[in-house]
Amino acid sequence: MKTLLSLALVFVATATVAADDTQKELKKLAGTWQTVSHTEQGVAKTADEIKGHTLVIDADGKWKALKDSEVGIKGGSKLDPSKSPKEADWTIAGSDVVALGIYEVDGDTLKHCFSLIKRPTEFGSKEGSNVIYIVLKRVKK
Repeated sequence: MKTLLSLALVFVATATVAADDTQKELKKLAGTWQTVSHTEQGVAKTADEIKGHTLVIDADGKWKALKDSEVGIKGGSKLDPSKSPKEADWTIAGSDVVALGIYEVDGDTLKHCFSLIKRPTEFGSKEGSNVIYIVLKRVKK
C-alpha cells in the first residue's frame, strides 16, 4: 500500500511540474508575432508574400493567424516543453487537422517548424520535406 501511495505522489508531483512548465511556456508565447521569414518545402517566401502576416497567441494557448488584420485560421495548442526541441501540437478550429511542430522562443524571436504529416526533429525546411519553417518577431506594444 505504501508503495502505491508513493507512486501516486510521484505521478501527481510530475504532472504538477509539467503543468507549471507548460504555463511558463504559454506566457513566453503569449502576444502578437510578426512573420519575418517563411520557408515551405525548401522554398523561401518573398518579403511581399509574408508582409502583413501575424500570429496572435493568448495565455491559454489559443491562437489565430492573420493577414492584414483578417483572421485566416485559428485554433489551439498543446505544448510539451520537456522535449528537446520543445514540441507543440497546433490544432485548427473546425477540423481534425493537427500541425505537429517544434518551437523555440529566444527573447523576442519565435522559431516554429511544423508538418501535417510527421513532427520535424530540427529547424529548417528542405525540398520534399513537407515541413514549414517560420521565424517571427514579437510585436512591441
